[in-house]
Formats: sequence, structure tokens, C-alpha cells
Amino acid sequence: MNRYPVIRLEKSVHRDHLVILIRFGYSYRLRLLIQKIDGVQWSRTLGCWYIPEQMFSLNLFRERFGSMAEIDDSRLGTGDKGRKRLIGTF
Repeated sequence: MNRYPVIRLEKSVHRDHLVILIRFGYSYRLRLLIQKIDGVQWSRTLGCWYIPEQMFSLNLFRERFGSMAEIDDSRLGTGDKGRKRLIGTF
């Protein structure tokens, strides 16, 4: 049995922009931390958080959330490819 919540990351297009969707089951703690990241927004339409792809760094996301959640990045494709650092601090 997994004791950590799962955060699922997925590439998508939202409002004509490339974004990374951030999906997870309800967790008050994760919600508070996710919403503090600059550039992250809630989509009522999609029912999840998202961040513009150019602002996302998978490595930094793993550093910040890897100790408190299992990160499923299987829908991101090839990985980080030198994207800009995740903007924001916790």
C-alpha cells in the first residue's frame, strides 16, 4: 500500500497554450504548496492545477515534492529537456 499521495503530471493544451497539468487526489497540504508556485493556476474546466510548460522543471518539481508524494510523470514524454526553472518559492 502506498502511503504517499500520487501527483500525476501531463502535457496538454489549455486556452491555446502548452501547459503541464498537475493532478492529485484531495490533499490540503499539497494544494497549499502547489498554489504557491508562481505561474500555477486552477482550471475549473479541467478540474486541476496547471503551469505553462516553459515555466516548468521536472527536476525541480521532483526535488520539492518527491519526499511527500509519488510523482507520475509517465505522460510527460521525454522529460525535462532544459526548460526554465520552476518559478516560485515555498
